Amino acid sequence: MIVLLTVPVVLVVGYLVTACAVFDFNKAAFPFNQQTGSDGRPVAFGPRPRPWAYAADKNWQGIYWQGKEWPFIVFAPVCSWWRHSHGYAAPVD
Repeated sequence: MIVLLTVPVVLVVGYLVTACAVFDFNKAAFPFNQQTGSDGRPVAFGPRPRPWAYAADKNWQGIYWQGKEWPFIVFAPVCSWWRHSHGYAAPVD
């Protein structure tokens, strides 16, 4: 019974620790083509990925994002939580 509970807890903790390694939670990742949402709030995809997370892709500008980058897809729940807790609106696709 304990093993059945331990595995999901370890997976969730590992996911959150990895998100902390991938993102700089002090900075926002802004889209390149949108400044504010329909409600006037600033728009962001979530926290900004750390430089090592996008260093291999030479097409990334590092300041403005498209939202298709792997950290925003893999960690979509974390990005959604961060946007909500920091008062940013979600970008419109």
